[in-house]
Amino acid sequence: MTHDLRTHLLSLKEELLARRARARAHLEPAGEPVSEDIEELFLRRQNDEVVQALALRLDIEVAELDQALQRLDQGTFGICVHCGEPIAAPRLAALPGATRCAACASLASAPRAQSAR
Repeated sequence: MTHDLRTHLLSLKEELLARRARARAHLEPAGEPVSEDIEELFLRRQNDEVVQALALRLDIEVAELDQALQRLDQGTFGICVHCGEPIAAPRLAALPGATRCAACASLASAPRAQSAR
């Protein structure tokens, strides 16, 4: 089972790395002439900011998968770092880098939600 899980996590990581590479490639100048149209420049800048944010998010997800692989090696993958209980399989399927069970994650985010009010 651990081998299958490792294979799955590595496959997810490869997919994220490919997506990140495509996002970064989009940000590289393609040798196209730069438009003088201010509206086109504005739209390009907005698009680049969105793609840059996506690339940064993908960096975070890759790091989370690397940490999940480390926890797998240590035998702590799928165990909540807060309460020590197992993290539900559906949560791990949706968030392979999850370090907290749903209950502890809710408790951890509750103060932030209250302070945002």
